Amino acid sequence: MQALKPSDEVQVDFSRRYTLEEFWELPKREDGARYELIDGFLYTIPPPDPQERDLAANMAKALIRFLDANKIGRASCRE
Repeated sequence: MQALKPSDEVQVDFSRRYTLEEFWELPKREDGARYELIDGFLYTIPPPDPQERDLAANMAKALIRFLDANKIGRASCRE
């Protein structure tokens, strides 16, 4: 996992611990990156590149087809 610098529009302090409530209050980043809260500390996760998105979409489709064909469960996808 790679920690990135926070974007200019959001000022966060990466040296302090955050509560879950504070984490949920953080605004969504416009650059597509997202925050992760691990043991109270914030990490910035870079957005997936297009190849990763394609791979994830193909894997989700394959899983859904498998589950439907074998009638063993349901799957849903969200961004």
